[in-house]
Amino acid sequence: MKYSFFPNRKYVIVEVEGGLGNTIFQYAAGKYLANRINAEVLISLKHIGNAKTNHGFYLANIFPEIKFHDNISQNQFWLFKYILKNSDRLLNRLARKNQQINGFCTKFYKIYRSPKIGYDSNLGAMKNPLTIRGYFQTWKYAQTLIDEDAFVPQLNSPSIWYREMSEYAREAQPVIMHVRRGDYQALEDIYGLLSSTYYLNALNAIPKELRNNPIWVFSDDISVAKQILENDLPISTLWINPPQNSNPAESLMLMSLGHAHIIANSSFSYWAAQLSLTSQFIIAPRKWFKSMEDPNDLINPSWHFVDSDWN
Repeated sequence: MKYSFFPNRKYVIVEVEGGLGNTIFQYAAGKYLANRINAEVLISLKHIGNAKTNHGFYLANIFPEIKFHDNISQNQFWLFKYILKNSDRLLNRLARKNQQINGFCTKFYKIYRSPKIGYDSNLGAMKNPLTIRGYFQTWKYAQTLIDEDAFVPQLNSPSIWYREMSEYAREAQPVIMHVRRGDYQALEDIYGLLSSTYYLNALNAIPKELRNNPIWVFSDDISVAKQILENDLPISTLWINPPQNSNPAESLMLMSLGHAHIIANSSFSYWAAQLSLTSQFIIAPRKWFKSMEDPNDLINPSWHFVDSDWN
């Protein structure tokens, strides 16, 4: 296996980070740029597992066509790995705060760090292959690719559970509700935990022709979701609890089969709705983060909003 400090620059290299939802945003941005400049997109895993929360890597389970870039920071030489990891963090922090440093890195090192969480107009102005870093949380890059039939998810090696549940979903045509908890609970003051009021108001906003459809609730902590909503939802509500051998990509793709979506302030349920070919009505919270600035152009303008209400 070869490693290089100076990779062939016919590639757009995307240094992904975060969970499945965030990596889809990042892949969409990289593929968007690569398609514009007639380059190939490669995924770098150098940041996966380096954060306080390790969500794993499941992007290839939905987009099995992706190709990977080999990073020297992934090899067996721990000293190289330590030095590069820590110097990279420092430079990354400086570049995001200082556009002159960012411009220098883009020009001489071919590394672009987006200073924005959401849509970044600078990305579309890039003319040469380079490495990109950032969250790129916006509907725009993916929608352009979807319109060009260049962003088609295909679940890789689905489990028996998924195959059975996907058939059931096609028959039931459920309203999908996603309750995000998990690591958000430790970051409640920043990201915010949506309350039962938000979900019940969202249900009331569902069109009449969909109100008799069954409700399927997904969550990264289904027991907490039950505590919050069980008393207020119909007894027929299905609380989805995937088996241990099912990975998050299966839950996301199963959610995408719904006929309506009530998403959380979570990139996970965001993509379940965005990638859906069956959803007739999508509701998102009208304040994505409790105390942070919301990403620019995050929500698809065809979606609908219900005011956020926090626990």
